[in-house]
Amino acid sequence: KGIGTALISRLQGRRPIALVCRESMMEAHLFLRSCGFRAVGHVLRGWYDDTSEDAYEFLWEPAKWTLEGKHVMPIVR
Repeated sequence: KGIGTALISRLQGRRPIALVCRESMMEAHLFLRSCGFRAVGHVLRGWYDDTSEDAYEFLWEPAKWTLEGKHVMPIVR
C-alpha cells in the first residue's frame, strides 16, 4: 500500500503526465483523481486488444504561476 502514490509523486514534476486507464477500473480512476489527474474528456474505444474494453485518458499538469506570483492549480472536475 502506498506504492502507487509514491510512484506518482516521483513522476510529478514540471512536465505534464498523460496515461490511460481501463473503463472498468473505477478504483484506479478515483486514485488518479486524488493525485490531481483529470479525465481529458474522450473515450478511447476498443483500446485494449484482450477484451476490446474502452479506456479513458487522464492528464496531470503542473501548477502554474500567474504574473502576480499566485499559485494556480489545474482544475479537477
